[in-house]
Amino acid sequence: MNNKNKLCHFCFFKIFFLLVFIFFFFPARHFVFAQEFKSDYRVEYFLKEDKGENIQAQVKYQIKITNLRSDIYVSKFALFFPKSFSVKDIVAEDDAGRVIPDISTDEDKIKITLNFNHPKVGKGEENNFYLRFNQDNLFKINGNVWEVIIPALQGEKYNSYQIIVHLPADTDKKISIAKPLPEKITKTADGLQVIWRNPNTKTIYAVFGDRQIYQTDLIYHLKNPKPIPVYMELAFPPDTLYQKIYVEGINPKPDKIYSDEDGNFLAKYFLYPGQTKKINFKGIITVYSLPRADLLVSYNQLLKKQKNYLLTPKKYWQLDDLNLPNLKDSQQIYDYVINHLKYDLKNISAKKARLGAKEAFLNPNGAVCTEFTDLFIALSRGQGIMSREIQGYGFSSEGQLRPLSLISDVLHAWPEYYDEKKKIWVPVDPTWDHTSGIDYFSSFDLNHIAFVIHGRQPDYPVPAGMYKIENSKDIQIKAINDEPKEEAGFSFKLVDLPNKLYANKNYQGKIYLKNLGNTYRWGAKLLIDSDAIKTEKKEILFDYFLPNEEKMIPLNFYTQKVNSFKKGEILFNLSDETYRHQYNLYPFYYQFLKYFFVFVFFVIFVFLLKYAFFNQRHG
Repeated sequence: MNNKNKLCHFCFFKIFFLLVFIFFFFPARHFVFAQEFKSDYRVEYFLKEDKGENIQAQVKYQIKITNLRSDIYVSKFALFFPKSFSVKDIVAEDDAGRVIPDISTDEDKIKITLNFNHPKVGKGEENNFYLRFNQDNLFKINGNVWEVIIPALQGEKYNSYQIIVHLPADTDKKISIAKPLPEKITKTADGLQVIWRNPNTKTIYAVFGDRQIYQTDLIYHLKNPKPIPVYMELAFPPDTLYQKIYVEGINPKPDKIYSDEDGNFLAKYFLYPGQTKKINFKGIITVYSLPRADLLVSYNQLLKKQKNYLLTPKKYWQLDDLNLPNLKDSQQIYDYVINHLKYDLKNISAKKARLGAKEAFLNPNGAVCTEFTDLFIALSRGQGIMSREIQGYGFSSEGQLRPLSLISDVLHAWPEYYDEKKKIWVPVDPTWDHTSGIDYFSSFDLNHIAFVIHGRQPDYPVPAGMYKIENSKDIQIKAINDEPKEEAGFSFKLVDLPNKLYANKNYQGKIYLKNLGNTYRWGAKLLIDSDAIKTEKKEILFDYFLPNEEKMIPLNFYTQKVNSFKKGEILFNLSDETYRHQYNLYPFYYQFLKYFFVFVFFVIFVFLLKYAFFNQRHG
């Protein structure tokens, strides 16, 4: 082989190294050999589910290399995989027949080298290379969904590049999240085909299945250090536009359950001086790929009460009078954040103080998720875009691609902004976009579980995982397949509402409503109706009831005029459940007669007492 041939061999050796291996270890590079070769790539993944536990993928590579010069050809080819890839049953061929692969491994990678049998020489000649192998761990079953991150070709100007995923015919899985979006999805007799053509991203991320279900077990350690009794507050995972909470148990039960303006699920516990309590929350959290349609109206009603603080600068969300770039919308802000800041994996486990937006802007190196989030929120609020922080759990098995950076347990932070055109909250993750190359702006994923919502304050309430003692493990979350069961029902109690009522009179009572179900009850409506009673409100609309939350509603009403005794009832209808309160309504003069007869009996009683006393004295 002449020197030029050796150079070309080195070129393709490097290019295919980049195809599969670059994403995990090296930055992208550019090679200047496009004028010597033209390459076309077709990569196919044929999926097969193995008893619901693993997904086996038969992978087929077809690479067509077209010579653009008469004096250069490729004689050897090499392919690299991370050692974590479970690659087996490797079969290689070229146009002349079978090729025996030379396979070697070291601590980091698997190397497959192939020598072409009889490469064609000459300008315009094509050499085809075919590789087949089986891989078990690229496509992962993660609870209720299939998930995959496919490294994409980097560093070469290819002529065409096609990636095709073949789903088995017997699965009902559909692609719910794709970054980037596929060019098309085709249904065939053998199943669905999902096709990407010439992707311009470092990776292709795809999720098959529209929701993920997580079994959740959280521990909260409370201690009262004060010399006086106190109530201490904690936050359980809330319902959001993208997740639904099913409470299986809270032990011990809280003294009070309530929410704040951001919609957090809060609870209070009473502690004596020096007392400690260990709170255990067990539940199921379903995370959705699309916003919950049943919450859109309620969420926009809540927004009317939140607008007054969602644009306000707060601690960690202030940039003062810095020389800021001219950013017009959320996309520009997002792109600026992921390009301006540099993530530092070393700071994940370090007890690093939260810098806030200003310090992150001035010192962009060494950022973690809170800095990415704080800077996005501060820039957004500065441009009049309502935004807030979500702190929670990032379900991640790839620490370098999708790192977690809050100190306690494995917590994560990401921002949301309000899209005025779509009238919807949109979650984004500039941190994971920066570290993985996966687009977390145009669509999200099913791996983010919200523990708290920070709209009014950037650091309160505190999420699960932060109520710790020493190095306790307080978060246990795993993806499951079983659909949760929803329980529904309300308890209804009337206080200070007598059964005997008189006409033309005002009354004041109380209604206590308690959600006995294991989920939020959104948009509950209380209807009050009675023929002879006028209430201040015939309809009371609630934003939501938390699981086991009790609300007190004052009941003010006025009885109408009646001329004779009447029996009646007040009907209370709450979310299709009806409660009845029976009453007896008397004309107003009944009350006058009641007092008159009481007075008469009193006068008679006094007279009889005096008479008896007089007889005793003169007796």
